[in-house]
Amino acid sequence: VAFSPDGEFLASSSYDRTVRLWRLTSPGDNIQATVFQTLDLPQAAVASVAFSPDGRSLAAGSWDSQTYLWQVAGQTVAQQRILQVPVGGVPDVVFSADSQLLLAGSGQGGLYFWQTDTGQRLQELLDDHGMVNSVSVNGTLLVTGTAHGGAVVRDLALDRVVEQGCDRIRNYLQTNARLTDTERQLCD
Repeated sequence: VAFSPDGEFLASSSYDRTVRLWRLTSPGDNIQATVFQTLDLPQAAVASVAFSPDGRSLAAGSWDSQTYLWQVAGQTVAQQRILQVPVGGVPDVVFSADSQLLLAGSGQGGLYFWQTDTGQRLQELLDDHGMVNSVSVNGTLLVTGTAHGGAVVRDLALDRVVEQGCDRIRNYLQTNARLTDTERQLCD
């Protein structure tokens, strides 16, 4: 389940291949939830849902390796696109803080990044820790939870990513005889 950023709506995922959108009201001291729209997915159970922080998008991950993205305007929800993960279901979806990226964890150990406005897949991180069953983003930190009870923390700050990458390939750059002098200085 996921609350909309304004707290007025709730989205729920279900094994009956639906995403239900609920309007929350609080007459008196009672909170009531009323379904106002049901989104039917064609093939598989829905594993996860998430609203974008700006409230303009809703995403759902399903066990058919697809991530569904809808545009949201008040109580109007229109399907925008279907994003494909190469293999495995999509146990969790999450948006970046600026709502520009959608991240999806894969049942086969991958993590996929898409631009929300174009649907273009930007990045794929493969993980040897097994199924990525949960994803969380906090500023420049990305944490994935695995089916084996582990958590993998990644620092997404560009300068630190480049530094870590260079630390991993520096020896290769210095010792590979096939590289030019310019290529050897890539990380200098």
